[in-house]
This record gives sequence, C-alpha cells and structure tokens, in this order.
Amino acid sequence: MARRLLWSPWPWAVVLLGGSTALVVSDPAVGFVAFLLALGGGWLCGIGVVSAASRGRRPGTALVTLAVAAVAAGLLLWGFVAMGPAIARAVPPLPRAALTVLQFAAPPGAGWIWLAALARVVDLIPGGRRTAPAATSPSAELVPPWVTAHDVSELRFTAVPLRMRTLRLLIAALMVVVGGCGGALIVATGDLAARLGPTAVVVVVGVVIALPAVLLFRGILNRRSVDCLVRVDLARARLQVTAGAATLEVALRDIDRLCWRRESDYARLEVRAGRLELTLLCGLARGSAGTAARLPALPRRVEEALQRAGLTASVTRGGSTIWNSR
Repeated sequence: MARRLLWSPWPWAVVLLGGSTALVVSDPAVGFVAFLLALGGGWLCGIGVVSAASRGRRPGTALVTLAVAAVAAGLLLWGFVAMGPAIARAVPPLPRAALTVLQFAAPPGAGWIWLAALARVVDLIPGGRRTAPAATSPSAELVPPWVTAHDVSELRFTAVPLRMRTLRLLIAALMVVVGGCGGALIVATGDLAARLGPTAVVVVVGVVIALPAVLLFRGILNRRSVDCLVRVDLARARLQVTAGAATLEVALRDIDRLCWRRESDYARLEVRAGRLELTLLCGLARGSAGTAARLPALPRRVEEALQRAGLTASVTRGGSTIWNSR
C-alpha cells in the first residue's frame, strides 16, 4: 500500500495544490513557487485521469473515458473563465486562494488529457501512427503477435529502452523547466501579466511553452525507438531480449523480477536479474506500420515455464503482471 501511494500521482497532486493554496493565502499576488506548485499539481491530476482511463481492458473503453474527461476538462476551463472572477469576489480568502490555484492548475491537467485523447484518436485513423490500415474499430487494432516454432517463442515489437524511474525524473525535470520558463515570462511581462489575469497567463504559457515542450519530449522518445526481440527458449529455460544493439540473455531461474504491461502509454517489458536490468517502453514508442503500441499476452506455455523456474505472478491495479522470484 505504501509503495502504491508513493507512485500514485494523486497524493502528490494534493500536496502540491495544498502547498500552492497556502502560499496564495499568504500572498494573493501568486509568486513563482506557488505558480510552479499549481502547474505541477494540475499536471499530476491529468496523469492520474489518463492512467485511470488506460486501465480499461478494451481500447474502446479507454477512448470513451478519455473523451468524457476531455469534455469535462474543457467545461471546467470554460467555467473558470466565465464564472471564476464573480465567484472569487463573493467567497472568503481561503476559497478564493484555492480557486486561484485551480485556475493555474486546470490548463496543464486538461492539456495532458487532451493530448492523450488526441493520441487515441490518431491511433484509430487508417494509416495512423500505431494502427493497422485494415483496422475498422478499436478492438481491431493489431498487436505484435507471438511466433512459436518448436520450443521457442518469439515476439518482435518497437520500444524505447528507458527505465521507468528515468522517465519519471525526465517528466519532473520537464515540468520544472516549463514552470521556470513560465515564471520567468510572468516576471518579464510585469504588469501585463497582472492585467491579463491568471487564466489568460496560463493559456499563453501552455500554448507558447508547455505544449511545444511536451511535443518535443514525445518526439525525442519516438526518435529513440528501436526494434526489439523477445525470445523464450523453453527447452533451455532461457530468456533473450534484444533492443537495437543491446542484448540481455538470462536463465529463467535467475530472473529476480519481470514486469509485463500490455496496455496504455506505459505498456512495457522490465527484466531484472542480479545487476542486469532492461526496460523497454512500448507504449511511448513510434510503432511500426500495421501494429499498435501495445504488447500481447504472454503465451500460456511461457507463463508455465516462468512458474517452473520459481517465479510467482501478481497483477497490479495499473494492469501490470509482475513476476517475482520466490
């Protein structure tokens, strides 16, 4: 439970938004730190919504959930613009400060949801980045297939070799840079930012700084995509993972941890055996033509081989299957 809370975006969003509200109560002018905390809290809320939507087993369910969330986010932003000033004048200082923080937090959260929903829609377009041309519905998306010959099972897909903790640090650094540039922009514009109001300032920061930064970040990840091969030799009870020029080969009994997540932007394979470690992010990669950025289920005989090697499986709320040594 502690580990789940640690990696969940919601507790940290509450901490950041609460800290920002406390700072705004003491200084209604909204300083740089309060602004940065509000941006980070809103972004974490967007991540939480997208992660919750991605837990649906069917791609269509995730798309509908993201579409509803995107519409709700748009209505929320419209409400802040249309009714926020009137509400702020009629409430005490603490609710007014919370409303101000939410005005800053809503655009990055909504933007993250919109980007995720847009990516899902692009996936459904024939000839799109991750979808097969023949796909006519979300359920028709083609995932990379396992190829079995005798005692060997192979899977080929495209992925980004990147550890999850490194990805989290990069995203946090991206938010710091975006927040820093946004704060510098507010300081540089001086009275102009105060006259425009928080909603207009956040929209400008989002369009001029945040959106290009996110698109650049995704583009860099796409350029790091490599062709990968997972090969399970059941006769020898060995696993071989090749990612570009890197190769990891280990006996199944020597695996300490194996994570297999099929869906969402965090679809991935993680293998750790002693000091050897390799993580392949499939969900964030530039998919090859005709395949979706997802992973298929492990074949039944591969799961049985992992069990014979002394590994036990558990399924997380996020949809990952974790195989740990006993």
